Amino acid sequence: MTTTDPRPTTISTAAPRLRERIPAVSHLRAFIRDPLALFDGMHASHGDVVEFFMAGDRWVLLSHPEDIERVHLETTRGYRKGYQEYKKIGYVFRHTLGNGLVTSEGSFWRTQRRLAQPAFHGRRIRGYADVMVSYTQQMIDKWQPGQDFDMRILMGGLTQRIAAMSFFGTDTEAESSRASKALDKIMLGFNAELASMVLERLPAFVRTPNRRRVDSAIADFDDVVAEFVRNRRAAPEGTHSDLLAMLVEARDDDGTQMTDQQLRDELVTMYVAAQETTTSTLAWIWYFLGRRPDLARRVYDEVDEVFGGQSPTPEKLPQLKLLRAVVDEVLRLYPPAWRVFRVPEEDVEFRGFRVKAGTMVAMSQWVTHRDPRWFDKPTEFDPDRWLDGRTAKLPKYAYWPFGGGPRVCIGTGFALMEIVLVAATIAQRLRYTLLDTEVTPYPMITLRPDPGVRVRAESIADAPTPAADPVD
Repeated sequence: MTTTDPRPTTISTAAPRLRERIPAVSHLRAFIRDPLALFDGMHASHGDVVEFFMAGDRWVLLSHPEDIERVHLETTRGYRKGYQEYKKIGYVFRHTLGNGLVTSEGSFWRTQRRLAQPAFHGRRIRGYADVMVSYTQQMIDKWQPGQDFDMRILMGGLTQRIAAMSFFGTDTEAESSRASKALDKIMLGFNAELASMVLERLPAFVRTPNRRRVDSAIADFDDVVAEFVRNRRAAPEGTHSDLLAMLVEARDDDGTQMTDQQLRDELVTMYVAAQETTTSTLAWIWYFLGRRPDLARRVYDEVDEVFGGQSPTPEKLPQLKLLRAVVDEVLRLYPPAWRVFRVPEEDVEFRGFRVKAGTMVAMSQWVTHRDPRWFDKPTEFDPDRWLDGRTAKLPKYAYWPFGGGPRVCIGTGFALMEIVLVAATIAQRLRYTLLDTEVTPYPMITLRPDPGVRVRAESIADAPTPAADPVD
């Protein structure tokens, strides 16, 4: 398996271009119909650097790990994330995320990242483990043998509840339900405009039915967040230990704190990212384990061996090597964030090809994670590739589900801990049959399994006893 790809010696030539039969229409139509197929096709036909136009904008798709690494490491120095350009046209995007960590740039982003970083330190996120496990066990307690359900929907409700408690410190049904319902409406509206690339370019004064629904949902969500913020500001420091309390109490070197608007934007951004990505990944886990009973049995045996009759704890997660390999393989085949883009400040060169300043540079985990140069049998679900040494010498950015560089996802540790803890807790007690055997990725913000992951519970084991406190 090749792991190097020497660069050409010729430089400053125009990148290979994917031609359009109908200018400004063909690629846009292909993207709307199947963006994954469009990216796969242009990489297969044109290589690691390919230029294309979409709705009049110049794009370049980069697919080689060395180039992806370079762009990520130079982000904040030679590249913008590009969301500021997108926010000029993306109505739902702009009104939902505001100026949070995903979209902000420059010194403002650096300040926000510095203020938010302590909330995601390892010791802090391990404090959320009990919530993740206990909420999962409470969900399982409601299941009955013979019951049919959609794991994507159930995982969505569970991750929303975990996010509400971890971020806002609330578990009251009225508050969490209102926030969850508002978030669902926002995501539906987000996906509706993202799928079009025409609707999102309509001027802000065009009040489409979708935009009216999104505005109403955002207003509901903002009301909930504003109430939480008021309560945290009124409480003495140290009273609460949730993410919001940490952000409210965080101070920069000069003593300044986040404004209410900054808190709102960060909380919405983190809530959407945490809930959507973990939901998608967990749903795919149950799909693949349902298709591979042999693999599922190995996972069940490993979980039983590691935890015995006790509830899962974060201290023992490193021992779940097979389950973590399953997670890594799901993130390889169906990465929740399946593409990112950057905008170079100046003309740059990749593999001997010139890319002009201001070009939208796209990079796709979907494409790179399925490249046969880095992964043998790349479209097959094979968790053992992470255990038998086949991935030991991968180029760094051949596998990058959570991004990289200075703007790597701030919640990576939180997300991975939640995914493995929830999966282990369910694996302790549930045995099931997969009913939806023909499932395909639905490429919106994340790669949601479509139509869902319906399963039938065959047996439900009794809840394990709480784990003993770890010995210092």
